[in-house]
Amino acid sequence: MDVQTAVETCAALATPSRLSVLKLLASAGKDGMPSGKIAEQLGVTQSTLSTQLFLLARARLVRYKREKQSKIYSVNPDAIRDLIGFLIEDCAGGRVKGVRINA
Repeated sequence: MDVQTAVETCAALATPSRLSVLKLLASAGKDGMPSGKIAEQLGVTQSTLSTQLFLLARARLVRYKREKQSKIYSVNPDAIRDLIGFLIEDCAGGRVKGVRINA
């Protein structure tokens, strides 16, 4: 991961609402969750959620698949691992003890 991509990825996480979306999707696991259910669980409108999901997807932190008329969103563990790896290796010089990035 390069610096610009890391900055864009961190920026996508820089609000409580987007962190809440990511946390909820992480708890949903690999099967993900439809956007309507995400909006319902977080108590936000579909239009508000749509913006949050767009920014997270653009940063590759979440991905989606179409099922009939809805989109099913899930966390992209590779992008999260890439960001953590960048922060540990490039920013901390690999000196963060006890952190394992390869699951």
